[in-house]
Amino acid sequence: MLEYVRIMAQYFDGFRMDNLHGTQISVARYMIKEARRVNPNLIVFAELFTSSDEETAIFVKEIGINSVLK
Repeated sequence: MLEYVRIMAQYFDGFRMDNLHGTQISVARYMIKEARRVNPNLIVFAELFTSSDEETAIFVKEIGINSVLK
């Protein structure tokens, strides 16, 4: 999966992360960190359904999401 993320970051300027609320924050953070090593200007959109704005803010801060889709 990591190699796929790196390759996609070479070819695309943005990612959409579907069902991010079902992904461990540590995994998403690591994958985006590695993608941004390849493409520092990568834009990340995330489909994120959380129970509160505070929980959403944690995902945004920890992972570095540019935009949340609800």
